[in-house]
Amino acid sequence: MNPEDTSVPEMILYLRSLVKSKPRAETLSGAHLFEEQRSRRAMICLFLAILEMVRLQAIVAGAEGRVRRDRRERRTDASTKYLPRTAR
Repeated sequence: MNPEDTSVPEMILYLRSLVKSKPRAETLSGAHLFEEQRSRRAMICLFLAILEMVRLQAIVAGAEGRVRRDRRERRTDASTKYLPRTAR
């Protein structure tokens, strides 16, 4: 992914794939996620993606900067509503 072309919907897909690849109880380091980003724009898109996925109750962000799947996992597919139909 080109850092200058990064969008929030693409970052939602990236974050969703990372979270789904982990066991439900395992968490991801928020700091590590941000350190992996190569541009300021990518960091902003990641932050907005995290906020949107928390709002949709697809993930839970803890006080220690850890991110994990929401145990209820009600709306994980709702995060694709911002994507063009071809990317879903």
